[in-house]
Amino acid sequence: MICPFLVILLFFHSVCGFFSIVCAVMKRPVHIGLLVDASRAYGRGICHGVANFTETREDWIVIAHERPELDELPAWLTKAHMDALIAYITNSKLHRKIRSLRIPVVDVHGRYPAPSIPVIESDARVIVRLAIDFFLQSGFRHLAYCGFPSVFFSDKREEAFRALTLSLTNVHIYARSSRRQVGEDLYRFEKGSVAHDADFSHWLSGLPKPVAILACSLLEIDLQGKV
Repeated sequence: MICPFLVILLFFHSVCGFFSIVCAVMKRPVHIGLLVDASRAYGRGICHGVANFTETREDWIVIAHERPELDELPAWLTKAHMDALIAYITNSKLHRKIRSLRIPVVDVHGRYPAPSIPVIESDARVIVRLAIDFFLQSGFRHLAYCGFPSVFFSDKREEAFRALTLSLTNVHIYARSSRRQVGEDLYRFEKGSVAHDADFSHWLSGLPKPVAILACSLLEIDLQGKV
């Protein structure tokens, strides 16, 4: 099984070197802002990883903003004089505002990569390989993938799924219409595209059983309640 918590811990062992540069030149405690969506397992894993690493640093004070509404910088963050920031950078407006802070930043989302901001993100190929191995070892012969077209992490996982199942015959991939563009609000797009997608329900119902499904988001399964 995939363990996001362990992956996040590995992520932050690499992040720590980046912020240690800040710590080395400052006598006072280093204030780190944490801007993530903790309503999802991935975001909670990041919070756990940061908390575990912070316990090893007496000079770190982490101030967290763990709400899913990440379209704007919270007002307190712009006034708090943070020394560094670990953040979900989910849209271009937020990206510009975070860059304007002129502090070291690590992006743990990956949608808007920029040369000036290092990105820590999950490896789509590793995730898909772990899922496929688990499915096959559990005895499943029908494997399926469903995702959101033009959503960056979904496209990466679909590409990996297609590549890693080339030698298999019983593979099913949901081809959702790509006419609806993501726009700036990724989460609203996810919810809307699932809640109003009757074709998705038909696709789920028509899959041969038993079937193992790799979904790019739990929203797809939670909102349908069919698997």
